[in-house]
Amino acid sequence: MPMDSGLVDKELRLQEEVMKLSFQEKIQLQQRAKCTWLKDGNRCSKFFHATVRARQPRNFAAYLLYAEEKLASDDRAVVDEAIKFYMSLYNQVDYL
Repeated sequence: MPMDSGLVDKELRLQEEVMKLSFQEKIQLQQRAKCTWLKDGNRCSKFFHATVRARQPRNFAAYLLYAEEKLASDDRAVVDEAIKFYMSLYNQVDYL
């Protein structure tokens, strides 16, 4: 069944309009967030601290691959293997 070129053109225009409206909505949400920050963010408030905590990087090792392709995945095992690694590393260094 051949597509009607008028319908194809209309669909393309509507898709373009949806994309434009989506972009405008994103900009509006960013501006609203900025206004909230300017109003509430510079005080030592619950909002300020929640925002700071949300922006902190999540630096952690979810798992650790160590000797002979073994996998340490729980927190205690990751810590233990890291300690073993650095202990052996520092034991190899001559300090004199």
